[in-house]
Amino acid sequence: MKPIRVIQWGTGNVGTHSLRGIVERSDMELVGLRVYNADKVGRDAGSFIGRGPTGVIATDDVERLFATPADCVVYNALAETMPGGEPVAVAEICRLLQSGKNVVSTGVSHHIHPRVAEPRMRSQIEAACDAGGTTFFSSGVNPGYAFDLWPIVMTHLSRRIDRLVCSEYCDMTAYTSASAMAFMGFGLAPEVRSLMEDAHADPYRSAYYASMLLLGDALGVHFDSVTFRREVATAPDATVTPAGIYPAGTVVATRLIFTAHVSEVPRIEFRVIWRVRDDVEQAWGSGDGIWTVDIEGDPDVRCSLDVRTSTDSGRAVSITTAMHPLNAVPAVVRAPAGFVSHLDLPLYSGGWVATSEK
Repeated sequence: MKPIRVIQWGTGNVGTHSLRGIVERSDMELVGLRVYNADKVGRDAGSFIGRGPTGVIATDDVERLFATPADCVVYNALAETMPGGEPVAVAEICRLLQSGKNVVSTGVSHHIHPRVAEPRMRSQIEAACDAGGTTFFSSGVNPGYAFDLWPIVMTHLSRRIDRLVCSEYCDMTAYTSASAMAFMGFGLAPEVRSLMEDAHADPYRSAYYASMLLLGDALGVHFDSVTFRREVATAPDATVTPAGIYPAGTVVATRLIFTAHVSEVPRIEFRVIWRVRDDVEQAWGSGDGIWTVDIEGDPDVRCSLDVRTSTDSGRAVSITTAMHPLNAVPAVVRAPAGFVSHLDLPLYSGGWVATSEK
């Protein structure tokens, strides 16, 4: 069987993991590499992952990549941080789809569920799939698998579900990006709204709603309403981190809570806990790279993921975000044309076991 020809789009924290996965798999062949920094242009793909030459040279010439024959593109460029944002990402994805290339993506988290994608952009993607006879699948960069596919699988054990709670715990004490920390509200007075709170103020436009709706559709339930609230915790003394110093009385921990109501009863809840200190609001729980799913019903189910890696930046969330769509590539290439979600794809596996060095 011929290897699947793949173009890797982006070499950030997530893209580098994806690039390594493509190069190491014997069922895939790397045929193109898109980079965004000028100092990366002209480098062999192997240099990004500590390997010898692959013969594929990194480029920022998108026209060349649009014209490169390939079966699939792994699109890991983050729309929120690229010039032009989501419209530019969607325009690129559509051109790739129109050129006959299937696309798997982490670029826009709203694309996890086609019904949550902005209608005009959804129509553009669907038209591009029709024109190219291709398939588009997005697993999102956040929350990805932990708030949709995993809890869906765990409900296979249930006779009755009264309530389902998904939680994420992230320790941000080692983060160096001051802008990212400010976005999340660390260092602000507790009564001041953060940019992150503004981003989720309308829960129906939140990336978490896309995963929540996917879960609800899998369970066959209709949401009467979805609500969002943000809770914060402060510390009695200054908190020192690589990203800055947060004075006493400012925010050092935050919890986002999304709740879906079915027949006016809260049935599904997502909790997202990010911290730079563990000694405040300990009842929230703490950890890093840890996710839990709690199902109240018959039987009661409690399970957790504790993911670790020493590869690249050492961030487990980056490698798991990368592998989720990469492992879907064979299934997406075989799927009928269209804008699909997890509910449309067959069960697929990951963790490719290499039989030899490529």
